[in-house]
Amino acid sequence: MTASILVIIPLEIIELALGSLDWKSLLRCRQVCATFRALIDSSTQLQYTMELGIAHMEDGPPSSVDSAARLRMLRLYQSNWANMRWQYDTRIAMEDGGLWELYGNVLAQRRSDNSYKFIGLRSCSRDIDERTWELQPVDVDARDFGLDESQDLFVLVTKLPSSVESPSEPSATPTTEFQVHLKSLTTGKPHPLAPNSGILAYPIVGRDLRVSLTIQTSGTQLAVLFHSLVEDAENELVIWNWHTGERHSLIGDSIRAFSFLGDHHVVMTLIQDDPVEEVVRPVMNIWDTRSAGSGDAVKIDEANFSRSFRFPTLSKRAHLTEITIRSDPAPQWSPSSETRAPFHLARSAKLYVVTFWIILGNSTRGISVFIPAATLLDRVTSADDATVVDWENWGPHGSLLLKSWIHPGSVWVCYVYGEKYISVLSSGQGCQSVVVFDFNGAAVRRLGATSHKPSIFMEKNVFTDEVVTNIPYRATFCRLESGPAHGMCSEDTILLVDPGHRFYRILSF
Repeated sequence: MTASILVIIPLEIIELALGSLDWKSLLRCRQVCATFRALIDSSTQLQYTMELGIAHMEDGPPSSVDSAARLRMLRLYQSNWANMRWQYDTRIAMEDGGLWELYGNVLAQRRSDNSYKFIGLRSCSRDIDERTWELQPVDVDARDFGLDESQDLFVLVTKLPSSVESPSEPSATPTTEFQVHLKSLTTGKPHPLAPNSGILAYPIVGRDLRVSLTIQTSGTQLAVLFHSLVEDAENELVIWNWHTGERHSLIGDSIRAFSFLGDHHVVMTLIQDDPVEEVVRPVMNIWDTRSAGSGDAVKIDEANFSRSFRFPTLSKRAHLTEITIRSDPAPQWSPSSETRAPFHLARSAKLYVVTFWIILGNSTRGISVFIPAATLLDRVTSADDATVVDWENWGPHGSLLLKSWIHPGSVWVCYVYGEKYISVLSSGQGCQSVVVFDFNGAAVRRLGATSHKPSIFMEKNVFTDEVVTNIPYRATFCRLESGPAHGMCSEDTILLVDPGHRFYRILSF
């Protein structure tokens, strides 16, 4: 019956129908019959759709580059990364302004005269040329900055002098005001979509507070974590709608780091006291910003979290000192139209790397947990009413736990992009081993380059019980002649940072 119908229907009509399917459905259709398989395999557009899906990529805007050319580029892109075959090796000097940022394939550096230099990194596989531009000395002395080229957004955070007690109100609480300046990345002028002439003000209780800053954007959301460096002051996470100025904030010393999870969700890592078990545990909480009112800050103990993910229980001998989380780019990121990218990373292709450090005896140990976005989103959107998700219910089959190669306190933290993670290990004799972990399960399974053996964390006295995790991944190694370096990555590049000799070595794929 099926064969007779396929004889009647013109192949062009069948191809049009297949063209409306997603990549997973196309893969299943190839297994239906020889006719479907031959039709799909002979269609450049259908092949491109499947390759995009397997690579966890999205198609770029229409251009003179047709589907056949994009398919060739995509296959070259995947092959180059799978075989660590970069096409271009160059060095860029470090500027001496003390601040830098790597986001969305743009490397930005401040100069000593308060001007900024931007480099749009090249892609050899996607035929994207390197671009450079500068902003002349800006009118603010930033403590830190962030950027999003796709929105032409340049975010600079400054600190004003602390307020002085008024003679008439000697008991008034002193505050430190921070200002978030929203500027155009191309002109340096106030961003036309920003409110209040492009300045968002945020006062924090305390005189001349010293803080470190973490700045992230995701669409209209702009988040800044004010991480206090003073013992008696608390950390504050502030999230603005930078178009309207609407604000949500959380206050609590237990907040250590954060990352955007979706349109309204933020995932944050905390060091949490457990008075019942008398332990300090690492925790990962999901906060739906829609659950909080605008304006007033919410204490962390009073916040309404969607989910709270537990990690394996630490042993009594392991003293937890810090926990971080990294994921780039943000869920709502898209490439700038200036790049004319034929394809780019899918918004769902995200990996969250949670790293915590413990003191065990006289040494510090780091543990990293690699978590695909789907692991978290599946639990956030589930109908289960339980807020606390124990490790046994998400970790063993939804993450990978390994010894960490990240240095505690390192500022070179752009080691994850999409579903790739990079680490650099010393190989001795003036050489370094660069390791790229790829957690794109579809691509890894097609390459057949991973075993499904569970990963067992072997180090003693770290956890109370044996920790076993198992998700597909592929690790690719290469050895380079290089001095001590830190590894970072973007969509098309590996960046090796040599602070001692003050340069970035950029390997372009």
